[in-house]
Amino acid sequence: IPGYITDPGTANQRATMAIESAITYGFYVIVDWHTEKIFTNEAKTFFGALAKQYGNTPNIIWEIYNEPNGPAWGDIATYANAVIPEIRKSSKNVILVGNSSWDQHPDEAGTELDQYSNIAYTVHFYSNHTFWGVVGAAMQKGHAVFSSEFGLSGSAGDGGFCPPTSGNIGSWLDALNSAGVSHCNWS
Repeated sequence: IPGYITDPGTANQRATMAIESAITYGFYVIVDWHTEKIFTNEAKTFFGALAKQYGNTPNIIWEIYNEPNGPAWGDIATYANAVIPEIRKSSKNVILVGNSSWDQHPDEAGTELDQYSNIAYTVHFYSNHTFWGVVGAAMQKGHAVFSSEFGLSGSAGDGGFCPPTSGNIGSWLDALNSAGVSHCNWS
């Protein structure tokens, strides 16, 4: 499926359709920028336009960088410092900030984004992950954490179904709930 970088018109149409459906049915929607590489100018344009159009829509969550893989935290923070102001021109909604290794290190964040309110750092996990310590470390720094993706399968959406009561899923969900960390299931 072509994305924003190769086909911005179609990507915007799909985003708008998803947002309008969420508004119609009263769902939350995460508007995310899913890429492993940094595209700052394109992300600023994308989020700036959608925030201008939907900035007062309370059920939108902005995820400015879903699953970075490669950029170091310093590069991600520089990117976030460019993109967040574009959203904040029109929206005070929650902004989710990704981190390295496909959102598995919310503990990396320092004070680089502390000037912004209503942001959370993301974490993704699957049935075989056991790295709860990174969430606790991020929270000890005073950062909000949001699990914008977890799976009851392998991280590619395959590998069979793992019920919430087996593997590490139940432990993760219990820990997230106890810590007040919101979470969304992907697969």
